[in-house]
Amino acid sequence: MGFESLVQTTPGMFTRVLGMAEALELDLLKIQEIGSSVPRIDEVATYLDVDSGEVVTSVEVSLGGEISSELQSEFLRRTTPKLGSKGVISDLSSMAQYARSLMPGGRISDRLRNLSRAFKLRVSNLGEQPIVIMMGELLSGGYVDRVIAADIVVPPSASGVIEAFCVEGGRVADDQRELTDAAQLAAPSLRRKLVGGNQLPLWAFIAEQLKSVGVPTPRASYCQLSEAPGLHAHLEEARAALPESWPDHALGVALRIDGELVYADAFRDPACFQRSQVRLAASYVLEAALQLHAGAAGHVAIEPLADTIEVSVLDRTPANQCGHTFFFRT
Repeated sequence: MGFESLVQTTPGMFTRVLGMAEALELDLLKIQEIGSSVPRIDEVATYLDVDSGEVVTSVEVSLGGEISSELQSEFLRRTTPKLGSKGVISDLSSMAQYARSLMPGGRISDRLRNLSRAFKLRVSNLGEQPIVIMMGELLSGGYVDRVIAADIVVPPSASGVIEAFCVEGGRVADDQRELTDAAQLAAPSLRRKLVGGNQLPLWAFIAEQLKSVGVPTPRASYCQLSEAPGLHAHLEEARAALPESWPDHALGVALRIDGELVYADAFRDPACFQRSQVRLAASYVLEAALQLHAGAAGHVAIEPLADTIEVSVLDRTPANQCGHTFFFRT
């Protein structure tokens, strides 16, 4: 039976589940790369755009394959990306820029479309309890660091395929297939980008955030964001916005920017929120710090969520089988 079918036939609520971090620590969860996920330049073609009369360069990208020295030279002559060894794209934002500039009218070439989709990872639950993996969980290792694209519950003794996006540029480890917990949940602004996500603008968004706080790009990972020197002072200010204590009945967490509700994570049951509370709170601190650093907020407040009445006006992701919903203002 496939992974999707297993998830759909599992009862709606679980009385006992494991989080991704706990399951990885207990060696009850394996997350591995599937095939080669290293973007490589396979072909450079030039054609005349009949609408504009301009000569346009088109780049074909695939997930695998060797690059000839002649092809690399041609690519470097015609375009200006930053490349790593063997033609590996090492700039987080380069493909997003090409997607907008290589084709007339900003259309994305069919040759680039595959790179816009999420990459596939194989997950295996080796235990007897369901494992919850939240959208925005960050993974390190593998070919590159990744972020989980959507909430998923992995049933006991099940294996299947999930989607994740790349959040790193520069490091390529062709022989490292297994990923592990990066001990972080992405900030709500990045998780918002994962909704209906596309790899190309995601790279550009991450590169912009890293650059804004002084993390050198292109050889950087989103996982480095919370340790950026340029963000330290604002992280301290954001931590001061946390509640002094979390009520036992809290269903989630919400972020207000200058009094306006912007993001929230809510659960059906307080016990489910308590399991994710520390990691969620840290992600909201990071978001608040980013907003303060960018000058987009004069005052931030991170609040316990007693109910979902107020957040119901926001857009949201579908609730997963453990009752988690991510709310965001568009």
